Amino acid sequence: MTDYLISNSIPETKKIAITIAKVLQKGDVLLLSGPLGSGKTTLSKYIISELTKLDAENITSPTFNIVKTYKIKFDFSVLHADLYNLKTMSQVEEIGLLNFLDNNITLIEWPKLIEDYVGYAYRVHIFVDDNNRQFYIDDQLRKKINETANK
Repeated sequence: MTDYLISNSIPETKKIAITIAKVLQKGDVLLLSGPLGSGKTTLSKYIISELTKLDAENITSPTFNIVKTYKIKFDFSVLHADLYNLKTMSQVEEIGLLNFLDNNITLIEWPKLIEDYVGYAYRVHIFVDDNNRQFYIDDQLRKKINETANK
């Protein structure tokens, strides 16, 4: 597997999301970065859909809510956060996001503000080139995906 995956369509982005979702476990944090409109929310929707079995159409952006929670099992959930509208770390502390990372799977869009506070996290950076998207997967996540694929 290369260090990036290319998507030219929503179905291809969905396949990438499913690949990532298959390896996420309770306590994992995934930081998603890229420019506006690059596909962070679309990727998140399909990851959440795969983990929860909810229809992706019913999963919406948390831009204005900041954090949305989707139950996976009795004892944990998927948290989907969008920190685009937050400007300070005290705002992050106010919503209590950091208190829930260890006991859930957490997807964070626009993570720049809290990258130094989350401990270890997987990272995906999305670049838009012409009509395709390049999803750069960090080494640890890529390794985990490869290990799972080879089982």
